[in-house]
Amino acid sequence: MAWPFLEPVDAHDAPDYYRVIKEPMDFSTMETRLQKRHYHKLTEFVADVTKIFDNCRYYNPNDTPFFQCAEVLEAFFVQKLKGFKASR
Repeated sequence: MAWPFLEPVDAHDAPDYYRVIKEPMDFSTMETRLQKRHYHKLTEFVADVTKIFDNCRYYNPNDTPFFQCAEVLEAFFVQKLKGFKASR
């Protein structure tokens, strides 16, 4: 389910993506940010994850596999986040 979000969107596959989406985000960018200690608060990390899914839903129609991947993966993320917060 995460495959659409692992790397930045390829402009060859979606030529207007970067015109439509002003703040792109993907998991490889987040990994780099983690390595560089960009995130100081959990809310900053959550905001970037949320941006991935919001961007996907904004750009893609709701009947596409991309949209469905965003829905499923976000639900999984929210469930794990609740568990993490409860254990702190």
